[in-house]
Amino acid sequence: MKKIVLILISVLFLVSCAGNIPLSVEEKGALKKAKIEIAEMKKNPTMAEKERILQKGREVQRKYLWIGVVYFKSVEKDIPMADYYLARNYSMRGENKEALKWARKGSDRGVKEASAFAGHIYANQRDEMNARKYYIKAMDQGDYREDTLFRVWVYGERKEIDREVARLF
Repeated sequence: MKKIVLILISVLFLVSCAGNIPLSVEEKGALKKAKIEIAEMKKNPTMAEKERILQKGREVQRKYLWIGVVYFKSVEKDIPMADYYLARNYSMRGENKEALKWARKGSDRGVKEASAFAGHIYANQRDEMNARKYYIKAMDQGDYREDTLFRVWVYGERKEIDREVARLF
């Protein structure tokens, strides 16, 4: 009986600690640096400075995936492309609901990559109507890459894509 109680307490302790995984010294340093850079950018919020923060977020997320979110969220109001990077970041972490939220937001703000990515997420969820809608929206926003054209052809009416391709060439 004592063993069962001890095992139960141990499991409960481990489960309660799992959400608060402490940061490594490197991660703490990267987070601190991100906060300092964002604070400096907010003192002089030029578009060039915001673009620099966006680029820095892309670089940092290669090593610290979740710290990229800090950078992207600080500039997403002014740079629609940040919505797309947030969607990709959340998707890489397996948070597809949050990824779809940001992809749709970027799509609504005219980011063709976000529209295609929203279509991709919907396609993975087997929601063909929404996948088609967002792939077509990506085309309307100027995304004429072969994979987008093919996906519109697969999920949409073939006549639409044939007409669109004929118009381009």
